[in-house]
Amino acid sequence: SKCVVERAVRKSAVKTCSPCAVLSHHVQVTNNACVWEQFARLQTAQAWQCEDEGKVLQRYEKAMRCLQSAHRVLNQSDTINSSVASLTKTSKVTMDLSKSCQEVSQRTTPSSAAIQVLSSGKLALRGMLARVKKFDGSSEDVAKLEPIMSELDAELQLVISKIAQLKET
Repeated sequence: SKCVVERAVRKSAVKTCSPCAVLSHHVQVTNNACVWEQFARLQTAQAWQCEDEGKVLQRYEKAMRCLQSAHRVLNQSDTINSSVASLTKTSKVTMDLSKSCQEVSQRTTPSSAAIQVLSSGKLALRGMLARVKKFDGSSEDVAKLEPIMSELDAELQLVISKIAQLKET
């Protein structure tokens, strides 16, 4: 079951302290978005502990790649358009991915590379916003998705404005 796999991954992560080592031993869980999210959290926590700015950027980049993997797994799921819960979960990961892209872009030079990173987040946000808007459910379910649409749209506008600022410099 999912919990058993996650516990096994956590135990391995504690022993090896390396997400890559865990993934090499547990290839079957790489299609589990929760595992990718946990690795992203681990990388972010390790970034907070680094004093070298280069290592901080590397950790944030790894976190971003893990969130991209979680996002991809969720978007490829057969159930993504079937429930409010799955759209909510995928929207949360999309928002986390966007924030991670912003974190990486702040530390990235030149500005063209930062724009590329932000554009990746923008693309994910646009795709998720379109998917939520297309959801065909009951009026109750659609109403539950309204705040999510607002959050996604606000985040998208923020990313677009950051891209515009970088293009001006």
